[in-house]
Amino acid sequence: MNRIKKLGLFVFTLSTSFVNATTLNIETATDWGNSASSYPASNTIDGSLSWSSRWAASGSPVNLQLDLGSVKSVTDVGISWGRGGERSFTFEIWARATTSGTWTKVYDDVSTGSTSSIEVYDITNIDAQQVRVKTFSNTAGTDWTDIKEVEIYGGTSTNGEFTITEAFDDGTGHNNYPASNAIDNNSAWSSRWAASNDGEAVNLTLQLDETRAVTEVAVAWGKGELRSHTFEIYARPGTSGSWTKVYDSISSGSSSELEVYNVTDIDAQQIRIKGQSNSAGSDWTNITEVKVYGADSLDDGTLDWDWSVWDTEGYDPTVGSTMVFDALTAQHITPNGNGWRHELKIKEDERVAMTEVYEDFQATIHLNLSDGSKTIVAQHHASDTGTIMKLYVSDSSESGFTDSIANNGIFDVYVRLAKEDGSGEEKKSLGTAVSGDSFDFQVINDHGNVTVSAFGESFNLSIEDSSESYLKFGNYLQAQDSESLEDIEDSDDFEQFYIDAGITESELTFSNLSYTRNVD
Repeated sequence: MNRIKKLGLFVFTLSTSFVNATTLNIETATDWGNSASSYPASNTIDGSLSWSSRWAASGSPVNLQLDLGSVKSVTDVGISWGRGGERSFTFEIWARATTSGTWTKVYDDVSTGSTSSIEVYDITNIDAQQVRVKTFSNTAGTDWTDIKEVEIYGGTSTNGEFTITEAFDDGTGHNNYPASNAIDNNSAWSSRWAASNDGEAVNLTLQLDETRAVTEVAVAWGKGELRSHTFEIYARPGTSGSWTKVYDSISSGSSSELEVYNVTDIDAQQIRIKGQSNSAGSDWTNITEVKVYGADSLDDGTLDWDWSVWDTEGYDPTVGSTMVFDALTAQHITPNGNGWRHELKIKEDERVAMTEVYEDFQATIHLNLSDGSKTIVAQHHASDTGTIMKLYVSDSSESGFTDSIANNGIFDVYVRLAKEDGSGEEKKSLGTAVSGDSFDFQVINDHGNVTVSAFGESFNLSIEDSSESYLKFGNYLQAQDSESLEDIEDSDDFEQFYIDAGITESELTFSNLSYTRNVD
């Protein structure tokens, strides 16, 4: 749900989730053309809320782009709309972690129309360097968008800090710089954890007093202002058992202060930071301090999900309030299938024609995939298993997409949609992602009118399916050569194919899950 937090000029009324956020420095503000030369984008970051110091741009849409200079944890965006007390503006907020590449939509709404002071919008938390405000129209009916000032907030956790009772490593730590230094509330270089494993990964494990709902992990990297660190974050609900990767990235390389990473939400007692390498070429990983944040109360471990209409292919994917689908572990095979599966599907006796049901499926999908993987994430089948809609995540040479290069770690996200005349399928590109990324996905079937949305793109088709159609989602890992696109036909050969292809990771985590279904 979109939430607006209003800030007056001098008196700030903040919700609990906003208290810990700080105002981030915006280095530059630019636009994508159509602005008035007398009212440039730079006016939105000059600290003035006067009408004469505004950004003005004409058209629909217009785009204001803010650059933070380095990647920050962004939680809220504040906007002072020109004449905002007289008119409301329809707008979206987008963000990305780099200065090029794919944008992620983190908010869309209409301004209140009741104030020209800064309104603060509680966006989907994201690690970002660039933030874009995209405005479409206003209720005054003019072609102009006027913004007096923009502020971006974040940098520290928006949730409570958990107590870390113990920190330990895998035996790679330096005797003079033990793991306990990472939780002593001292970020001095002399009070750091230092570890080396002859160029191999090193592991720092943090243990909480009990299992908690973890949402963010903050790390202060030793000499973090001079070098960037490649790392991963894992978590598990107890002190033994399997780990789940909840984040992987590269630190900013511009700060030795705590950097907050918005991990995949998970119920966890232990969190592990796996340091892999750094840009200085040193074999040492140095961390001066770590913090773990989360919600005020623990998720009860259940998912608000109506299991009565679903069958499971493989084992129960539920992990706390998420579902984690791992095809390499489940190894489920179906007749005429083309790879191992781990999925949920609508039960056979619940299936009806597309034109007889309203469905709305939504999820945030986090990728943990080996290079060269290709998987079907969601699909609508006709009764004869013919395609109505299929969502793919693919690092292959299949043509027609943004990347279409095999084995380079860049995954094309796209859909195949049935042609309305029944003559076959058509492919539609949605965007690209890398392992460790997340994206929001939604598919709505409104009695045969299907809308698929992700990465700010939407595609539609109308379908008349007179028999039992059904929705599936999860991880259907294709046994298909990423270069030649040749399929492996015999299920006995799937395992050897994955080994030969170097596919050792195939985990999709679905969070923020919801499914609405109304049958006529």
